[in-house]
Amino acid sequence: MFEKFRENRRLRNEELEELIEITKQQEEEARITEESRWGAEWTGNITRTDFTQDEIDLFHELGDRALCTKVMPELYVDNAALAIKNQLENVQYTKKAGYSWMLSSFANLRYMVEIREYLRKHPRAVIVNLDQKLNTLYFRVNNGRLRWYNVACENVLNLRNDLNMDTFSNVTQITGNPENLEWIARIPFKKGDGLIILADTAIRSWNPSQVKEMLLALDKISSQALILMNCSGGKAGRGRDRFTFYSLNAKDALHGWLTDKKTRIYATSYPDPDLLRILEGPARRDIKKLYQQGNQIVVIIKL
Repeated sequence: MFEKFRENRRLRNEELEELIEITKQQEEEARITEESRWGAEWTGNITRTDFTQDEIDLFHELGDRALCTKVMPELYVDNAALAIKNQLENVQYTKKAGYSWMLSSFANLRYMVEIREYLRKHPRAVIVNLDQKLNTLYFRVNNGRLRWYNVACENVLNLRNDLNMDTFSNVTQITGNPENLEWIARIPFKKGDGLIILADTAIRSWNPSQVKEMLLALDKISSQALILMNCSGGKAGRGRDRFTFYSLNAKDALHGWLTDKKTRIYATSYPDPDLLRILEGPARRDIKKLYQQGNQIVVIIKL
């Protein structure tokens, strides 16, 4: 009788394990199907090798995302950054201290999720990439129907051209200084299509009044815009960034500017717990400390 009980339990365990395996396979197939809907492949061939020091300084965050893709793909994958970095092996730059090189991937993962969710409702949305140097999010979120605008100074756009980053038909470059807001009038935006502003860390060098002016101007032209910013606060921003928050509470400060009750503001000053579990001891401790000091506050504004 006991042997029969053990045999029945063994069979049930095998059935359960088989069911778990089937579920995992189905989830992986669903993930692959979902990923196939998004993105684009970077297939450029970089022939230039004489980069200036100012240009090399622009490679940092791209290199950070390439490193994350190579050594920690379970956190974030940026194949475009990795492919570009692989062709720039002779370009050397100083590696960031500790694990701060992961911060860009933490932020880009959040942006990717938010942008994809927005595009499900507004597939023809206009996305404005504000002075984000060698940003590669286009390669993770392109749906073939969006319109992407890179707004930056001439030397940045020239570098992107040298790296073959903006060769797609739905990508347009606009030369100018994002801080003076003239780019808003140059974007062929239709209200029904949706609008995403990817400001990321660019606004850290702005005067706070300029950030406020941009937010209020966007609030006037679109009642459904999505604005993505990467801010600093507390110790980390003091004496370093022009636009920073006194504490880690960015939400209340921004609500003082954007008073419409329909406006939703999400300010995350701590790392995603699920992503933290991926990291091992030293990396986990360093990332938590960087967030606690205010090095990265990801702000999502939904007008």
